[in-house]
Amino acid sequence: MKNLKPLSSPALDAVIVGGGVVGLTLAYWLSSNHKKVVVLDQAEVPNFKAPSGDHMRAFYLTHGKDFFYTELARTALPFWLKLNAESGQTIFSQTGFLDLASKIPGFETHSFETLKKMKIRAEWIDKKNLPREHGVFNARALKGALFHPDGGFIWAQRALSLIAALAQKEGAVIHGRSKVASLIKDNSGKLKGVKDSNGKTWEAENFIFTTGIWSPKILKDYRIPLRPTRQFQIYLKPPQNPGRFRLEHFSVFRLTALGFCGFPMHVHGYMKIIDYKPGPFGDPDEDKLKAPPPSVEKKCRAFLKKYIPDIASYSESETSLCHFDATKDGDFIVDKLRNFPNAYIAAGFNGKGFSLAPAIGKILSDWILAGKPSVNLQRFRLSRFK
Repeated sequence: MKNLKPLSSPALDAVIVGGGVVGLTLAYWLSSNHKKVVVLDQAEVPNFKAPSGDHMRAFYLTHGKDFFYTELARTALPFWLKLNAESGQTIFSQTGFLDLASKIPGFETHSFETLKKMKIRAEWIDKKNLPREHGVFNARALKGALFHPDGGFIWAQRALSLIAALAQKEGAVIHGRSKVASLIKDNSGKLKGVKDSNGKTWEAENFIFTTGIWSPKILKDYRIPLRPTRQFQIYLKPPQNPGRFRLEHFSVFRLTALGFCGFPMHVHGYMKIIDYKPGPFGDPDEDKLKAPPPSVEKKCRAFLKKYIPDIASYSESETSLCHFDATKDGDFIVDKLRNFPNAYIAAGFNGKGFSLAPAIGKILSDWILAGKPSVNLQRFRLSRFK
């Protein structure tokens, strides 16, 4: 890191490093408050290697006993509905969200109690009623299910494009292919600028690193405690009666105990199944899209055979690879960078950041505008890893 005299280029209010969903929603909130904002991303926006770059991302309000995350989801919900209204497109498909319970008590019953206390719409479905209400699932393998109608999924690439357009409409400037190469501080110790791979230096009052899985590389001096993980997704065609799995009839579902989440049929009649428990280490700059190891499909088929037997015999499928930025405790990192009063980091979203991004972006925006966070972020501090 270099010490330089103050730069002569026009000052920005904020430079956001990372053009994923958190960075773009933050750019929207700041620019809509009349701040001059630039977003830098090392790839095009959206970056398809990043968690933000997939077709679909789940939206749910069920977080067990965790009131904070549930409140984040409730805060984010109006933003996703607003995108539908303002764009005239379906950005957020509100299919409802079904949490399958393999044991009682457990995550699902705890989530149900939390939703009831917070007066969020939810319904507990007894095991005996599952065949009538959600007949594709094997009720004999389950103890019941929790359904909340406000959940569903977000068309991720559409959402990113629209949020970027809204931020640009408010005055934000987005630069792809602008990888941050170095940080520059002034004599007072503040972060004064970042230099990109094109040789341009960007000066600003504030810097926010929403760099996800690339945070340890971009902020290598800070030893950011993130572990990029490899997550395979399987897109399969239901082998029989596919109409039951269409958007109008099928909800996004999850079985938290096993880490599987599934989506209705979408592009070309495929439905997506993902094992979202953090996988093995995977460097997003070195991993190539390739067929998963046999164990991935074997695990998926075993899950389907037990819980959705009608699609376990699928023969047409495709796979894709994405990466999560995982922390050891499963909580986010939202904090200031050590020794820099004007630099922030938001990362470590463990695959949960997309749906909550509008709320996270708003919290960061309020922090920058007001000089202090609007909520207690103690549990998300970097210092907890010491």
